[in-house]
Amino acid sequence: MLILLLFQAAQPDPLTDSFPARSAGVWTDRAYGLAELTESGAFISGGGDGWLWDASVSTFGFDLYRETGFRTAAATVYGDLRLGLAFETRTLSPKGFTGATTHGIDAWIRMPLGAKVEAGAMALNLNGTAARPAVWTAGAAYAATPELRLAAWIWLDAGHPPDARVLLAWTPVPALGLDITRHTDPLVWRFRATLQARRVRTRLTVRTHPVLGWSQAAEVAWQWR
Repeated sequence: MLILLLFQAAQPDPLTDSFPARSAGVWTDRAYGLAELTESGAFISGGGDGWLWDASVSTFGFDLYRETGFRTAAATVYGDLRLGLAFETRTLSPKGFTGATTHGIDAWIRMPLGAKVEAGAMALNLNGTAARPAVWTAGAAYAATPELRLAAWIWLDAGHPPDARVLLAWTPVPALGLDITRHTDPLVWRFRATLQARRVRTRLTVRTHPVLGWSQAAEVAWQWR
């Protein structure tokens, strides 16, 4: 099944994060429990005949500083390759100062390396600038069983040490998915539960930072067939 990856600002990776295909929904992400660091948005996705697409709008910040974003993406299959391309526009609006708008182009690829192994790579901000440099990430995923999956990838962000990440995902029943991710720089843990009730998917996430504390996120999506 072709899965369209729409990577959000909150720690994306090339193998495990996606909004459900052919759906519409909303999400919110509050960093470290601070209302001023909350991002919220809405998305819609669709497609057919080997193509998938999605679009989303989001807002981040508070009265003194606000970012608004619009993102659209498309993905398709070419042979054994799954290819995707996205375009994002973000408008920065600091109170009392002149605002600015930035544009970003992302691209990703996924490919099978065997019956149970898949590799992927992604470039964020291919048109990177000094203010918004390019970010590179690549990794592989191993499906030990249909219910158990292990993924590992490296995150390369200019000006920061490489961040190695490992994810373990378990689906004990079709209606429930659980996963845990460990980051090495900084040492962040992410715990996530995904609930599927007929056509409604609910995803709850918590992250813990050794210094800054806890963050929470939630997403609700309605899927059509």
